Amino acid sequence: MHIVQLLLIEADTHQEAIGIVESRLEEADWSDWSVVGGRWEGMFGDDEPTNALNYANDPEVFMKWINTFSEYRHTHMKESLAAFDKEGKTLGEVIDSYDPRINNFDLGMVGFYIRRIGTLIADYWTSDSAIWDLEAGTGGLAYLMERIEKDPKKQFAVIVDFHH
Repeated sequence: MHIVQLLLIEADTHQEAIGIVESRLEEADWSDWSVVGGRWEGMFGDDEPTNALNYANDPEVFMKWINTFSEYRHTHMKESLAAFDKEGKTLGEVIDSYDPRINNFDLGMVGFYIRRIGTLIADYWTSDSAIWDLEAGTGGLAYLMERIEKDPKKQFAVIVDFHH
């Protein structure tokens, strides 16, 4: 399955930003392969060089993409919570029903939903992260906002096609 993520990096040029991201893609150990752009080649349009967006060129457009991908991350959590709630059990009831001596396949998907929510809240880089700050190692935006204040010309967002 192909998924798109927005990776945040500090660099001097669009090409350097892409190069840094390419050199760090293996850090996404949840993906079997990845490529800058890929199925989302040129997603930022003609106003920016392919696959890399610089904050200083158009702060409003940059933040639009940041907010869009941050919302994807939040949506992944809300979808999993809704699926968990649909099962009709509290987390305590799920834990109480767990018995390692039997195969309880009903708990498999419940565990998936709990894990998905937990890894996003705990800020692990996963296929559900949607946005990831390679500089700070987080899906949060606080460090990006600090870097924008200090040196807005060096802040880039790079689009990546991950296979999972």
